[in-house]
Amino acid sequence: MQIIFRANKEFLLRPELEDFFRQKMEKLEKFLQNVEPIRMELEVSLASDRLRKGSLFAAKAQLFLPRKSLRSSGEGRTIRNAMIETRDELEEQIKKYMTQPIAKKRSEKKEVSRS
Repeated sequence: MQIIFRANKEFLLRPELEDFFRQKMEKLEKFLQNVEPIRMELEVSLASDRLRKGSLFAAKAQLFLPRKSLRSSGEGRTIRNAMIETRDELEEQIKKYMTQPIAKKRSEKKEVSRS
């Protein structure tokens, strides 16, 4: 899977954080059975300039699949927590994406057998 890090004006990612993000996102490939992802874009930024409490960092990911594009975002006190939340949300969307074609085929078979 090709992973692209978007440039951000607020700060630059250190190489060890890029490696951490790559490892987390590459684990999603096991859920994509027989589907070749085109690419993934990642962006990490500050959640808000004037924030005193709560989340400090925001992470956004967009995964381009055949005939579909999945987006997710997450926030956290650290960059790593924001990225993990984003990955978890994307994992749920991938599972949903992978089960949709099966549900459609089953409903078509029921209609054919009823006729």
